[in-house]
Amino acid sequence: MKNLYANIQQKEKPTLELGIHFPHIAFLIFLEYFQMIYGQSFMMMLIDTLFFICVFALVYHLPIYSIVVFACLAYELVESISWLYTNAGITFRIMAAVDFTYALNAMPENIMRCFYWFILIFGFSSSKFVIFKYKVAVYEYLMIMTVLFISFFPFYSDKYNTLFPFRIRGLISADNTEKIIKSFNTAHNVTLKPRLRKNLIMFEVESFETKDIGRFNEQYPLSMPYLSNLSKSILHYHKIPSQPYTTWSAAGMFVAQCGFPLVVSNVDWSVRGNENFQAWSKLPCISDYLHLLGYEQHAYCSGSCDIMNMKGFMINHHFKTFDNYEHQIEHDLPLFDHLIEKVLPELTSKKDQPFSLFVLNSDTHPEFFVDDTCILNFISTLDSYPKVFQSFTCFDKGLKKFIESLNKFGINKNNTELIIYGDHLTMGSIDYAYGTDRTLSVLFPFHEKNEYLENKPITYYDIAPTILDMLGIQYKPQFPFGYSIFSENEGEPPSIDDIKFIYNYVTGDITNQKVYCGYQKGFCHGNEY
Repeated sequence: MKNLYANIQQKEKPTLELGIHFPHIAFLIFLEYFQMIYGQSFMMMLIDTLFFICVFALVYHLPIYSIVVFACLAYELVESISWLYTNAGITFRIMAAVDFTYALNAMPENIMRCFYWFILIFGFSSSKFVIFKYKVAVYEYLMIMTVLFISFFPFYSDKYNTLFPFRIRGLISADNTEKIIKSFNTAHNVTLKPRLRKNLIMFEVESFETKDIGRFNEQYPLSMPYLSNLSKSILHYHKIPSQPYTTWSAAGMFVAQCGFPLVVSNVDWSVRGNENFQAWSKLPCISDYLHLLGYEQHAYCSGSCDIMNMKGFMINHHFKTFDNYEHQIEHDLPLFDHLIEKVLPELTSKKDQPFSLFVLNSDTHPEFFVDDTCILNFISTLDSYPKVFQSFTCFDKGLKKFIESLNKFGINKNNTELIIYGDHLTMGSIDYAYGTDRTLSVLFPFHEKNEYLENKPITYYDIAPTILDMLGIQYKPQFPFGYSIFSENEGEPPSIDDIKFIYNYVTGDITNQKVYCGYQKGFCHGNEY
């Protein structure tokens, strides 16, 4: 009777057998503790450990137990190595940084090492000693499964967000990621050639911002009289916000030509000045597309073009580049004369070949050089003005002479696009001259004023796609952050998470431990210099 009752009880409460291999769990806990020492949070250590223990216990009685344990321990071992060397879990950046082909070709013994570790880990996973077996009721088994599923969500979220750290909470879209990577890895090409290959002239004006133009500066209205008057009748964007990592000359050239922020480990000149463009060499820029169409491309700087090896970068991107090393010209007005007397006649002599001319001046850089001829001719009216506006007004004189000379070379709005923009806001403590409401300007002298277009918010990331659109060129890959000003779409500058992604992708520094914004650790969010 008692046996019958026991059998009935057993049938009413069926049990399942679970098991734990103590060495597997002990090794797992050791690896998780090791990861915590090198930066993993205590909470994630607990969640990971709980998840793996539940997995091991639930698959104990299945034939695939050894395979599951091998996969889990191999993953944990690799992740521990990642924490050891990078203070982070496994990310796509680590995977992309490892050159497996080189590792195998340069050191073929690595094949044997991998085979050795495979045998060692798989053998350990297949071992069955120090086993704790116990039986649980079905409802207890289901409770363990519930714990497994509950712990799976934070486990999966942590691993996914570590593998793709910039997709966390949607802060960087898959579309942005794809566009950035395509910019570096896709061969650039022109998909539609224009019927008329128009010339291009780009003036990057050193430290030029909107309030250098007199009509936008109530305190100093006589500054830059030519450009001030011209801006009333031409297409002029004057409310452009400055963006992080575009705030020095090389970065201003880079964002306008290539549509990317020049992300560096530190914007402080003592560090930034020693960095160069080599890591960005594969990016397609305006000049690369023009090269495919047979443009003659010249770049001129008064003073030096060789800032952070900017000169070398431009040469590599198909510019014939000239600075004081070649032409021995140190200041702006003599450079304007050289452009008018020597350069434009040469460029326009080739009737069947369009040209691209890039000009970067230097006199308007702090300490703001003022040419003697400006002082003698007209600067007396600005004696009370800060030197910065005297310098820009002197540059304005040379710019007027240059633009008014274009017609005699047959250069006009029908065959040329002309753009004038500042490389960045003026550096230094200069609020006395500009106040706190400071913006950048982009002017298109060969386009009539259009208030509808001017009300469209733009950034410097829109310059490159706008220029190629004006030239009638369709191209691939697209610039990731900007659109043409004539497009219905609005560009969106890179977020701080985009900037982090770009830095990690370009430099291979996956820890960000070396990144400073001046004296502050971390990435710049604004106009820090």
